[in-house]
Amino acid sequence: MHHISCIKLHEETDSGVYLSLLTAVGAALPESRHRDLLMRLSPHLLRAARMSKRFENLELEVAKRDLRLDRHQTPVSLLSDDGRLVFCNREAEKRLAEPAARALRCRRRIIARALDDTCAQPGKQARVLCIAGGHFREVELSRALRHGQFAEMCVFDDDETCLATVRRSYGALGVTTLQGTLEQLLAGQFEFDGFDLVYSAGLCELLDDRTCERLAQRLFHAVKPGGRLLLGNMRPGISAIGFLEGLLDWHPHYRQDSRMLGLLDGIDCNEIASARVFHDVGQRVVFLEAVRYG
Repeated sequence: MHHISCIKLHEETDSGVYLSLLTAVGAALPESRHRDLLMRLSPHLLRAARMSKRFENLELEVAKRDLRLDRHQTPVSLLSDDGRLVFCNREAEKRLAEPAARALRCRRRIIARALDDTCAQPGKQARVLCIAGGHFREVELSRALRHGQFAEMCVFDDDETCLATVRRSYGALGVTTLQGTLEQLLAGQFEFDGFDLVYSAGLCELLDDRTCERLAQRLFHAVKPGGRLLLGNMRPGISAIGFLEGLLDWHPHYRQDSRMLGLLDGIDCNEIASARVFHDVGQRVVFLEAVRYG
């Protein structure tokens, strides 16, 4: 090799980075335009080399920060704008493995299965109403949503920010939203009627028994004959539930099976084809299911 043109890009105490323009033996020498191109590029290459070192230092600092966070004794979780978990340290992972957090995940799976069972019935274009749906994350586990196996899937909530997230995440798949308050719902200002499934995963936990009875009565009459109402509620005695109560500023009304069945007291028994309570696999969440006669 001969006729070497070389530019030092970066130098460390024990190493260096160089850019060289080489020609093979017997080849024509580089023309002046080639050398001019190298000279024009050289300032940018030098700047890129210096920035590369800065990026390496930044990556090292980020790795140190993540290590400190991971080893911190306080649970640390980072969420995206739409509420998705993007980072949690070891202590937070332990909390996610505790019974209270597992109960919330299991509740989500049970609701998703109810959605699929409703939409999978042959010859039926199912209509589904979710009350106090939040970000509606249970639907991500639903085959019915992915395959469009429904006629209507509506999320009712009083928080417009949550509903905006629902529209952004699932609107293109056919999910609709409706904003309103619990007071408006109980007062009958929304004409909900003819749904195959009406459910609320966690609203009952926030209400006293009397208000819950009124809610159950109102939602039951939004169900079509043969359709069903499904209400979820945390049971008392869940281990480590205090962490979630503090983290979410959440103070639920825990209910046993008998109190859940009692929510149907305001409904004419002749309108109820069947009613039952059942639990998640860990016995931490109780569900009330009522099928309307017809």
